[in-house]
Amino acid sequence: FFLGHSGLVYFLIAITISLIFIFYSVIFYKSLTIKAAKKVFCFSIIYLPILFIAIIFDKFIIYFL
Repeated sequence: FFLGHSGLVYFLIAITISLIFIFYSVIFYKSLTIKAAKKVFCFSIIYLPILFIAIIFDKFIIYFL
């Protein structure tokens, strides 16, 4: 975002899902339960695809506006 390679949409989505990932990680760190570990694991699997979709969406939104 700051270097001009991506837009505001990607920046907001990346910040949001990163904060969610940190939230799940902190919960796991504090509780050390299997349930918390599964949440971190499941979110880590969908984290990168969401980022990639956000990059694509951010690039295509320029063409449609």
